[in-house]
Amino acid sequence: MLTFRWSVNLARALRILPQSTSIAQEAEERFLIVNLTPHLGDSIMMMPMIESLRKAHPQSRIECAVEASIAPLLREMPIVDCVYALRLGNIPPITRALVTHRILRIAQYYRQQMRCSAPTTCVMPRWGDDLFRSNILGYLTGARRRIGFASDVSAAQQHPLPYRDALLTELIHGGRGVHEPEKFCLLLREAGLIPNANSGEASTQVIASLQHIADKTDWPNLAERVGVDRNLPFAVVAPGASMPKRQWPIEYWAEVMADLRAKDMKVVVLTGAPDANLAKQLHELSGGWATLVAGKTSVVESVALISHAKMFFGNDSGPGHIAGALGVPTFILFIAEENCDPDGPSAPERIHPIGPHVVFCRPAKCLPPCVSCCEAEEAHCIKTILPSDVIESTSRKRTSDGFVTTMTGRTGREIEHTA
Repeated sequence: MLTFRWSVNLARALRILPQSTSIAQEAEERFLIVNLTPHLGDSIMMMPMIESLRKAHPQSRIECAVEASIAPLLREMPIVDCVYALRLGNIPPITRALVTHRILRIAQYYRQQMRCSAPTTCVMPRWGDDLFRSNILGYLTGARRRIGFASDVSAAQQHPLPYRDALLTELIHGGRGVHEPEKFCLLLREAGLIPNANSGEASTQVIASLQHIADKTDWPNLAERVGVDRNLPFAVVAPGASMPKRQWPIEYWAEVMADLRAKDMKVVVLTGAPDANLAKQLHELSGGWATLVAGKTSVVESVALISHAKMFFGNDSGPGHIAGALGVPTFILFIAEENCDPDGPSAPERIHPIGPHVVFCRPAKCLPPCVSCCEAEEAHCIKTILPSDVIESTSRKRTSDGFVTTMTGRTGREIEHTA
């Protein structure tokens, strides 16, 4: 509580920074969306909200402030007018000294990049894990409307955090246990910024902006550079993840790849630079017959490559969100057990990929001592999902298009949510 109090008081002191809003600008609706988490998947789940906002306000200016690693992708969205890239780091600070340092960095980036942004409405869609960064930046802009979820919107947060909520002008309640894209759109609906939409639309649609990014990339040149034969159908296997406990063993992935090969499906092993060694190990373990694309593509190029895949397999990570949102049949592995808290950090109910053809596999039950969600440092509970579970899910998917499907490891029980 003292940390929150300190962060708000410091933000209020920094509010003396010159504001660029003029009377003429106030007459024009200008939106700023702030999402300062560094994860690719979180940003993709924000895209339906941005598309809905643009559809409702076709003439308004829409800007985004995001972590620098995410900025290149959002800058390719034709419906976004400006993207500000901030380098704030991955881990929220928890001591007063670290809080002070982080807030001063936010103020520095605001002063260097954003003093001319002058939004009339600032939207902070994140909740729970973004305790103060986005709200402080929104507060510094001086926007007359600063909209975000109340701090107690999650069942895990038993008491409100008034010093964080004080930075907002409008606190939105509700949305517990809701898929993240739907939750973000709920925020805009409750604020009166977009009309009511069909339930589930944000979770199951193909994201037009992402498809636009894929289509504008020179696919023939990219395919030749990375060694993909454009004339043959291929599946993408992405073995990487941001945390070791989310990485399914490469021995298991090798079995899935062998099954795909037996069905005459080519395979592309795809990772970014941080997971390149893991991809190389899988490539060698599987006999070297697949096409290895490890650290060779930018995020935008990965979007184009994945868009041409017939199937996608991966852990809970950014590439899976790309595949699902492009309408590619997508199979993702999660580490939270069945009946876990739907608002939990790894709950597939909250963070599974957007898209009409998504299957996610999860443990039927976590392994001791983990409860509800894997708490180990290395791969642990995810090992209860067997290669046969994933292979079986691909067969079921071929006969059940149009569903987001849950497969639980070992039990084989299936839950279908109509898309």
